[in-house]
Amino acid sequence: MFNKKNLLIIISVNRSGTNNFFDNIQNITNYNLLSYYEIFNKAFYNEAGKWDDYFKKYNSKSKLEVLKKIAYYGKGHNKNLDIDIENDKNTITAFKIFNDHITFNELIEILLDECYNVRIIFMIRNIYDIYNSLYRSLEENDWTSKRNYSLEKLDINKLLENNKIKQIYDNKTYECFLFDTLNIVKKYNVIHKLIYFNQYKNYNINNYEDLIKNLFHQTQ
Repeated sequence: MFNKKNLLIIISVNRSGTNNFFDNIQNITNYNLLSYYEIFNKAFYNEAGKWDDYFKKYNSKSKLEVLKKIAYYGKGHNKNLDIDIENDKNTITAFKIFNDHITFNELIEILLDECYNVRIIFMIRNIYDIYNSLYRSLEENDWTSKRNYSLEKLDINKLLENNKIKQIYDNKTYECFLFDTLNIVKKYNVIHKLIYFNQYKNYNINNYEDLIKNLFHQTQ
């Protein structure tokens, strides 16, 4: 078995186009991409009754133990673990982390774990576009992963009428999370790349393959 497992971690915040990104990397053929989207989202641990209970399903006591089993035996989201999985240097386990998924200490533990070969993509979107999309999602329960229409650009005062957005705005939750996480990644010299919404929303399959190739062919 190939010992060191490749991890591709997408670090971002809600409504930044991450689902669209994950949907598209499934089409890459030069790598075996095993995508899990939000494995650390509370909903995935059945607190919202929406997804599989990963603790129970994988007989794990912590989120990081779940990740370990997925990295070594997983074949992708909603697929069973397999003790005989083929997992080589071209196999990459991909998932995303938002601000409320794990602690900074847990992130550091992943980065320092010698079982993993970690690469990170920060996905960045204009903060007011995020608030506009989040407002629509919260107000209308519309969590469309890729909208095929343009949202009305609402004034910030209108957006702040939503209490959750006001809390995020007042506390600079998203900005602080991305800034602090980037500093951690830099501190531990983890190979990473920042890509921006207006850039990756127009990616084609070759762009995705080049992005991943360039990340994993670099060395610290």
